[in-house]
Amino acid sequence: MKKKLTVLKFNVKKSSEIIHNDEREFKLMMPSTDAYWFQERGIETIIIGTGRGDNNCHAADEFVYIEDLINTTKLYALTALNYLK
Repeated sequence: MKKKLTVLKFNVKKSSEIIHNDEREFKLMMPSTDAYWFQERGIETIIIGTGRGDNNCHAADEFVYIEDLINTTKLYALTALNYLK
């Protein structure tokens, strides 16, 4: 059974599809951020990042591609614009 998207998740998904020209999936992450504690208390939370497999995330020589940083910024802006309408 497919879970219904909330307004926030719908807007993030829609914005992501516009920016990346494809459909991205939400992934469940273990409680490694404060988002877990917000969700445990009923506060909807989504973590958005640049995430590629080769950028040494949280390791020595971690880096972010400029294109990913720009796209993530666009994603935040477009999501906020649509969500707050």
